[in-house]
Amino acid sequence: HDLAARESMLLASCMAGMAFSSAGLGLCHAMAHQPGAALHIPHGLANAMLLPTVMEFNRMVCRERFSQIGRALRTKKSDDHDAINAVSELIAEVGIGKRLGDVGATSAHYGAWAQAAQEDICLRSNPRTASLEQIVGLYAAAQ
Repeated sequence: HDLAARESMLLASCMAGMAFSSAGLGLCHAMAHQPGAALHIPHGLANAMLLPTVMEFNRMVCRERFSQIGRALRTKKSDDHDAINAVSELIAEVGIGKRLGDVGATSAHYGAWAQAAQEDICLRSNPRTASLEQIVGLYAAAQ
């Protein structure tokens, strides 16, 4: 019943909504919709389980942006790898250390999920094109 915490979360949610309405969401969200719906897990959890893997996939075309994230989360000398590591550590620190397999995902899900992710509107704003096979591989990597 912490009203100050609730207010802060509401403000953060509003700010996030304004940001993704402007910038788009990308591959992570397109992929997260699938296990969320199939396994009835919260969307935020699905995103957290996939984000480091998708960041690694996008890293080759987002090195400078990821370096900026690394510098914001770590030190002035941080690079794109540091950003992915920092995000992974943050996810673990808040208690979301789960992988897709921990919530019931199996390789039998990945083909249909990858097809649905390719058709998801969120994929349009991803900085790197992802083939069906690559998306299947990303689900497997997050297993």
